Amino acid sequence: MGSKNNRGQAKLVPMSVKIAQEQNNKKEELAAKMSAADKKWYEQRAALNKIQSEKKAAWNKLQLEKKAAEEKKLADKKITEENAKKLAATIQYECIQKHYAIVLRENGDEKKLVIDLNFIADPPTDMMALMKVLPEYASSITKVQIKMIQPMQHGSRAVYQQRVNNMNKFVEQLNSFAITELDILVDIDNENNFQQLKLAAAFNGLKFQDWCMEYQIMTSSEHYPIERYSSYGKRLRGVYRTEFVTHLFPVQFRHMGDPQVTERYEH
Repeated sequence: MGSKNNRGQAKLVPMSVKIAQEQNNKKEELAAKMSAADKKWYEQRAALNKIQSEKKAAWNKLQLEKKAAEEKKLADKKITEENAKKLAATIQYECIQKHYAIVLRENGDEKKLVIDLNFIADPPTDMMALMKVLPEYASSITKVQIKMIQPMQHGSRAVYQQRVNNMNKFVEQLNSFAITELDILVDIDNENNFQQLKLAAAFNGLKFQDWCMEYQIMTSSEHYPIERYSSYGKRLRGVYRTEFVTHLFPVQFRHMGDPQVTERYEH
């Protein structure tokens, strides 16, 4: 039995024991924190891996879809060209009315239509006469090459607008062809002369989207591509929207915007 003075009092814990308990508590707290941090890290890592895996799967799927689309495109092109060749074998091209701006180049059963649009010649290419002949080739020609040259100034706004109208009609006729290859070459005086490219904006109205456009400086034999998203490519699309589409749909566009919008471009 203890002393009366010590009854009901807690037993004294040695200081060494207290220190050991505090150290153990701190270790347990630290272990718990590390465990929680590790768990969070692993969860974040798992989530990141899942996102990366999903992105990779989506990318692989996209590549497979692109490959399938390209294979289908090539297969469709082959079928189109084979059908055109069969039809071409039944056509007597020598009986088609001749036009000085249209030349049919043949290499075996391969055929390419070369069209020369010369707006600086005297007289310039007769577009109306050309468009009377062009439909004769629509069913059997899949490859077309267009050469174009135009002046910096067209003489008057009326002349320019008439040429814009004719180019729209020309492109509309090309849309009736089952085209698989279309190359456009525009001659200009110098690389800064955008005015001599403007009529080529009409080709933005083609249904066939894989056409290639280049320009050639008259004093050089080098060809320079005009990519869709290059400076010239973007400017030509702008010209097409403001000066060619408005001629295709004049009534609608009269109600949609500024009737003077085409005045922004110098002719």
